[in-house]
Amino acid sequence: MSHTLELPRNSEAPRRQHGRIRDHEKRSHERVLHSQFLRFLLVGGVSTGLSYGLYALLMFAGLNYAIANLGALLAGILFNFKTQGALVFGNSDNRLLWRFAICWLVIYAVNVSLIGEFIALGINEFVAGLLPIPWTTALSYSLQRFLVFRAPDSYRAVADSDRADGQR
Repeated sequence: MSHTLELPRNSEAPRRQHGRIRDHEKRSHERVLHSQFLRFLLVGGVSTGLSYGLYALLMFAGLNYAIANLGALLAGILFNFKTQGALVFGNSDNRLLWRFAICWLVIYAVNVSLIGEFIALGINEFVAGLLPIPWTTALSYSLQRFLVFRAPDSYRAVADSDRADGQR
């Protein structure tokens, strides 16, 4: 006769082990983050396409790359704020626009600097406008997630408490 020990399914004991969340719960949290990042990439892809199209149009109109980039940036800020806020981060609070705009000024400075460096290396201005996209994408996601659309302080306090429990 074989004896096996089975834990009850609705018990709290199997859910936590020494204050740590089980692996599948961690994976579930990671899936949410990944899906948020995927939504960010999809919405950002549409926005980037529109912004680059405007950048190229302004360049064809004879504007300097920095001015063309600024025009595309300003149009993109308004579009991105509404779409990223609502579709990616679940927050369309218009009071966050100033934070969003400040973050995009930082991204703009990085972008223009990179474009200028690529142009100085002899790369065509149109191609140079595309090359910084991976860096500005990572910077944009980080700034929006942690500075603009960050979780409320009460949520962060609970998350910090859970992390502290896991270290004991």
